[in-house]
Amino acid sequence: MDLQIVFVYCLCDDLLKALQHGEDPQCRVSDAEILTTALVAALYFGALYMTKKITY
Repeated sequence: MDLQIVFVYCLCDDLLKALQHGEDPQCRVSDAEILTTALVAALYFGALYMTKKITY
């Protein structure tokens, strides 16, 4: 699983570099890390959020 996460991160990072995406100098987390988090959550936890009811 760790290797797959690293692969997704490298893919996102390379894609953003190929698109010449510029990041805000104030950011603490790279855009590639944000994309990786979203993609890994979608891959491993799919539609699980739809099965849970959130109550506040």
